[in-house]
This record gives sequence, structure tokens and C-alpha cells, in this order.
Amino acid sequence: MDYLNTCRRLCDGLGVGDIINADLIARADNNRDIRDSLVNIVTETFYALNGRFRENGMEEVSGLMAAGGWIEGVYLGTRNIGESTADLQLRIAEQKMTLDNLMGLLDSYPASEALDRMKGALEPVEAAFAGVKITENAAAATAAEDGTVVISGGPEVEFDDATLTAISVCRSHRRRVSVRHELRFQFQRTTFSGRSMGGTLKSRDTRNPCDETVPLPQQ
Repeated sequence: MDYLNTCRRLCDGLGVGDIINADLIARADNNRDIRDSLVNIVTETFYALNGRFRENGMEEVSGLMAAGGWIEGVYLGTRNIGESTADLQLRIAEQKMTLDNLMGLLDSYPASEALDRMKGALEPVEAAFAGVKITENAAAATAAEDGTVVISGGPEVEFDDATLTAISVCRSHRRRVSVRHELRFQFQRTTFSGRSMGGTLKSRDTRNPCDETVPLPQQ
């Protein structure tokens, strides 16, 4: 809940608090143990935010939001990487494919100072993931004796402990520096332009929710 409430306050600062509201927070909390439901909630919320940002000429914020979410996910997954299961380690290594897609997403938006900084901040993360080798194999379907169909093949992922350690160390620094910095940049942009995302004048309260009043959860 701390993460969700922090997200809500950040969104209030960006003028999209009506999308991430108390009802959405409650929905997410009630479904936190149901993966499919959480995926649906996150997907719906992303598209709603993406649409609002596009309407208000802030397309790059969608890219920053996706990058921030990915960095936070990798951060949470690698906090205790030395004690993690083999399956979790594999899932972390597979994030190299997601990172490739994320960089492509950032490149798809019109160039901006904020996006350039985020892409630059992700370069060390790309270097850390360079130790992961992914080999694409053709998928195959075979019929088992009981008549069920078994899907095999797909990408083969190879990595070592040193690579996972490099990813873990790199993601912690990127998470603390990059995400907070870019959200602060966008908050200042929306606040001092005198408009909220809905197009109405903002109040005179210019406190930045990305500063110490809304700290990111500690490691």
C-alpha cells in the first residue's frame, strides 16, 4: 500500500490524480494476490494515463512512466538476489528482452530533454544486462500420450552470478537517481507552466511530491 499511495501522490502532482484515485488503490490492494487481475488493473491504468498525457502534449511522460515502472520492478526483484530462487533469477535475466523493447518505446516518442536523460541513465543498465545471452529457438508443439499439447522451444537464456550481481548493483543506483529526477522534472514542468493535466489553473501549492516529503521506499 505504501507504494500505491506514493504513486497516487506523485500522480496528484502531475495532475492525473483522478485516474489513480482511492478506488483504484483499493482495487489493487484487494487483488494483490491475484496476478491476472493485477495485470489487468495495471494495463487499464497505463492506457488511461497514456491517453491523458497524449491529450495534453506530454507524450514523453508515458515513456518515462514505463521506464520508471520497469526500473522499480527490477529493483524489487533483485533486492535479495543472492537468496532468490533459480526461477526468479531466470525471470530477472529475461528482463533483457523487456529492456530492449523499452528502449524501442522510448525511441518511438518525439525527442525531448527528459527522454534523452532517461535513455542515457539506462545505458549502464544495458551494459549490465550485456552479460545475459539470449538465443531464439523456434517453438514447437507436440502431443503427449494423454492427448494434451505441449509447447516447447522459445528463447534460451544464459547468465552467471557475476551478471546478476552487476544488474542488482546498477539497478539500485538508477532507481534512486533517475526515476525521482525525471518525475521532479515533469512536476516542475506542469506546475510552473500554470496548468494541470486537465487544462485548468493549478493552485499555488508548489511543493514537489518527488522530494523528501514523499520518499521512495528504502532498500
